[in-house]
Amino acid sequence: LLIHLASETNQWSSRANLRDPAITNRAAHSMTLVDGKYIYLFAGCPDNGDLNDMWRYEIATNEWYV
Repeated sequence: LLIHLASETNQWSSRANLRDPAITNRAAHSMTLVDGKYIYLFAGCPDNGDLNDMWRYEIATNEWYV
């Protein structure tokens, strides 16, 4: 789940489109913002095991890509 904070209103909201079942909930992952347009998500730990995947989230289109 990707959460967005609107700093002007101090309100939190769900931002990401998570229709793709391949994107799993995870902890201990890395995320970074690139050029103010993309968020890259790498690895993490779901309920069981470890993940070694990378995803790109496009802020303008609200879509995830592997």
